[in-house]
Amino acid sequence: MSIKTFSQLEGCEIELLESYWINRKKIREELQAGNKPKEFVEYHEKLLAAMNVVYPKMSEEIRTVINMRYRDRDSWAEIADEIYSTIARTKELANVALRELAIQLGWIYF
Repeated sequence: MSIKTFSQLEGCEIELLESYWINRKKIREELQAGNKPKEFVEYHEKLLAAMNVVYPKMSEEIRTVINMRYRDRDSWAEIADEIYSTIARTKELANVALRELAIQLGWIYF
């Protein structure tokens, strides 16, 4: 994957970033369970480390969006109502989290 800007990421790359947030707990559990190939362990340890750097730096509002969308699987409308915002702005907040994770993983440069 070549380094680019967030707007240059392809749909499948965005979906992959989203899947990381969705599966964060599962990935952690699989690593703790052991018996995984070295490549799996190295990649996913790097991924979790990146998430652990990015998540605490996010605003409370962005963390709420991330938790509701990717952990609780709430709809954009439900999240927007919860944070008293529009659906468009709610999606923009989610994109901030995706962009920051992509930067931390070295996929993009800003």
